[in-house]
Amino acid sequence: MRNTRLFELNIFDEEINPTTLSKPQRLNSQLIQSLTLHQKYLMESPFLKKLAKAYEKWKQEVHKNNSAISQMFEYRKEPEFSDKDFEPFKQGKYWQMLKYLDGPHPIKSKSTNRETYQNDLLSDLLPQNHDLLQKGFDLAINSALLCDLMPQISAAGKKGSVYLLEHIVWDKNSLFYPSVTNQFQTRLINEAFWQCLYDLHHQNEYQVLENILTKSFLELNPSYAKDNIMRWNNPERPPKLISTNRELVSGTAGPESFTGLSPRAVQNYGKFLEQVYNSFSYDDRLFLMPFTEMYVKAVNCIDEDSIPYFTEEEQKELLDLSSVEEIKEK
Repeated sequence: MRNTRLFELNIFDEEINPTTLSKPQRLNSQLIQSLTLHQKYLMESPFLKKLAKAYEKWKQEVHKNNSAISQMFEYRKEPEFSDKDFEPFKQGKYWQMLKYLDGPHPIKSKSTNRETYQNDLLSDLLPQNHDLLQKGFDLAINSALLCDLMPQISAAGKKGSVYLLEHIVWDKNSLFYPSVTNQFQTRLINEAFWQCLYDLHHQNEYQVLENILTKSFLELNPSYAKDNIMRWNNPERPPKLISTNRELVSGTAGPESFTGLSPRAVQNYGKFLEQVYNSFSYDDRLFLMPFTEMYVKAVNCIDEDSIPYFTEEEQKELLDLSSVEEIKEK
């Protein structure tokens, strides 16, 4: 039963007709000149406009279904739902929603494994509440995809695509794994790639980035890059200011001490950045420089004993990129 497609994958922003998007207002030339490239793109990007409309739909769906979903879990005697302040389906906390819909339950005893939880949930709720469970799945998926638009979610939770990639796309034991489409998988891989780079602080992000660059490298697509860079390029925390705090590779004492991305992942990272660089206009390449700097630093990584991560010959080959040359010139 867990390998059967029980639910549809409904992505709110993909349901929006592009022709319904409002055209940007005409601005006087003086105001246009005062806008940064980032601000201009945020005003014009169809993808980012669709996200804003999708967030409005998410709020409408929550308003219509939150009470019924909460009552459904109260019926199953889930104690958190007896607390009126605990409303993950209303607050956009996709990780809590998916734990209730897919297990493992956060408070169940260790003797209750995920498969048992899923089977119990399906036998209790699926026959009479399929539509409501579908709504719960819709809200969970879309809140993860729209996490950066939800003010109630902390910065630590704004990695929704990373979470979905790990807990649905790469998890064959998920009830929702059979619902995944190739298009959805590619989207998550590309969004998660940039989410990791903007918040590369934990081992989890390194492992996700490693898997993307080695196992799913061919699904990385430059056409997704600009939207994601502009989307996550928080003006209050530009990548230029935080790139020095993130290292793709680090080492302290010999080859065995190196941590971070594998040599193959670093190599593929450089290849993909070069693809993005070649697809960008001259002005847009400015936004890519911090990520290229991270790459150069990884290729040139030397530990405290002066042992390099790559040989001198490998370094020369890996740094022979147009994007790297531009950094040298500046």
